Amino acid sequence: MSRAAWLGSHVVVALGGTALLLAVAGLAAGLTNDAQTGSLGPSVRRLFPAALVQVPAVWVLVSIVVVLVGLAPRAATGAWGALLVFLLIGELGPLLHVAQAVQDVS
Repeated sequence: MSRAAWLGSHVVVALGGTALLLAVAGLAAGLTNDAQTGSLGPSVRRLFPAALVQVPAVWVLVSIVVVLVGLAPRAATGAWGALLVFLLIGELGPLLHVAQAVQDVS
């Protein structure tokens, strides 16, 4: 198996798997909330798309990992640093008055 085929198979699993997991999580959250409230549908219609909105952000992180693996395989663990930066900007950005444009990137 060539390196390109190996990388491609891993990228397909990473992209498809994360999208599937987010879809299942959104559906499960919506169904659980609907079961608790006794109405069927409103929460699923709200939470399922809300979960899918996160897919592009996850795919950006997958792309960072792919680039790091391609450039310097031993540096691929640096993707954890990227995740940490994204989380810190997203969670602490408003508290630390980080510029809105920077918060929008994360």
